[in-house]
Amino acid sequence: MSLRKVTAFMLAFMLLLSWQTTGFAKKKEDSKRTEDGRIQVTMEFDDLGDAQWAAASIGKMKSKDVFQGYEDGTFRPNAPVSRVEALVTAVRLMGLEEQAIAKPAGAKLQFKDAKLIDQKFSWAKGYILVALENDLIGETEVQLKPDKPASRVWVASLLVKALDLKAEALAKMTTPLDYKDRDEIPAGSVGYINVAAEQGIVSGYPDGTFKPNNKITRAEMSALLDRTNDSMLEQDGSVRLNGVLTAVSFASSGTSVADSVYGNQDGQLTLRTFNGDSRSLTVSSELLVQQGQAFIPASQLLVDDAVSVMVKDNRVVDAVLLQKSQVSTSTAGIGALKLEIEYTDGRKVELKFKNHKGKNEAEIKQKHGKTDKKLKGAAAAAEAETILSRLNLTPEMTPQQVIEAVIRTFELEAAEIEELEAEIRFANGYKLEVKHEAGASEAESAQQEEGPAVSELKLQAEGLDNSKISIKYEWDEDSPKAEFKITQEDKSSKLNDKDAARKIQQILDQADLTEQMNEEEIVSSLLKALGMEASQLKKLELEVEFNTGVKIEYELN
Repeated sequence: MSLRKVTAFMLAFMLLLSWQTTGFAKKKEDSKRTEDGRIQVTMEFDDLGDAQWAAASIGKMKSKDVFQGYEDGTFRPNAPVSRVEALVTAVRLMGLEEQAIAKPAGAKLQFKDAKLIDQKFSWAKGYILVALENDLIGETEVQLKPDKPASRVWVASLLVKALDLKAEALAKMTTPLDYKDRDEIPAGSVGYINVAAEQGIVSGYPDGTFKPNNKITRAEMSALLDRTNDSMLEQDGSVRLNGVLTAVSFASSGTSVADSVYGNQDGQLTLRTFNGDSRSLTVSSELLVQQGQAFIPASQLLVDDAVSVMVKDNRVVDAVLLQKSQVSTSTAGIGALKLEIEYTDGRKVELKFKNHKGKNEAEIKQKHGKTDKKLKGAAAAAEAETILSRLNLTPEMTPQQVIEAVIRTFELEAAEIEELEAEIRFANGYKLEVKHEAGASEAESAQQEEGPAVSELKLQAEGLDNSKISIKYEWDEDSPKAEFKITQEDKSSKLNDKDAARKIQQILDQADLTEQMNEEEIVSSLLKALGMEASQLKKLELEVEFNTGVKIEYELN
């Protein structure tokens, strides 16, 4: 038996034992051949029934060994998830299972119900210890209540903590929730619900409620974990790209044992994004690519396949095969859009749009006085597609052109806008943030007399030779806040405060940035002023805010 087979067998055996007492064991995957000749690895269960809506998420979490089925071939999608089960899946999703398994069995827990945990959930003690170490359990919880069904509000808080967004949640504890039953949400959970909604992990029901105390089912938990996984990949520096493959090639099968175990990057893909860019990517032939409710190995990808991929350092870390018939030409170039318009008469419009693995999702809110209107589901997605078609946004547009497109699409006069904010993620991975406030043109003239055109600058760049440059700058007439740091061959040089501000201002003067530039022009001008070229970079993160309030954010991996 090969080392690879021994490793896979031992891993499967350990996981089987770890869930044996809870009936959470694996079901062996099946395979079938599709009409186009590809062999799928199916993650099907015998009882999904009315939970088909979550089948893709259930399969994804099963393929990642995060959430499994039962020995009898069922998944029991409508069964409630207990708190201890929710904790275990969160720890697994964070990639900390090995740490959990390594914990000593005799470790003592300080909960009042520690005896119950020892008696019924001893298999989960390592996961609970890791959860405590990673601040997934509230400091004031004196009992874990492991067998208690996990509620929506409890799971939402857990997953926000798993994303390490506790600080963001604490900062939003006083941000009002607009659910009809918001009074049922504990005050200490308000910030977590706000952040979970912003991350796209949870949402309310069509009737405007959140139902915080509802028990989370196994199907719902799979969907929440799937969405949290997307956010984790983004936090890790991955960027989502959507497009069509124009070239696919894989190395011959003569890979080493180490390559087979760890998954070498033996594939080369060329992706033409829906924005028209061409990207060269590497991929492991063993990466499982989601195709509907099943999966195919990346080695079976074909030229002309439409895909949605998560990419880090030009390496594909997650992929979904899209149905070309479902790709909307009016929205294909937009990965996500958040748009907020506040009118001078008090009205407010909010639009949230996201292309989630080929499926358009949207929510539209309108507020006027005491009247609130909310559109969700298919109706919101259809309306959002119409709006995006009229906006016709492209990565080449400047912030001012985006503002003009919004004014034209919504049939506004500039004087009607109190504030406008937009955040756009394009199919090629570029991100653009735009902010416009009433009287911005007058403010620009006044601020240009008092200070530079750029009021804030953040830049993080890493070269192919592992050299790094970090710039942080916030203009202040009397006391500018600035830091300029370069690291090369394990040696660092750093300037702070006024010395750094002078250096950065020299770079900005040479770059001569204006808000009329698009992001590519801004990046090119800044890199030229720094004596760098984009081809020398492995990674670049950039935020530029002008004194008019216009803000541009750019990421390159």
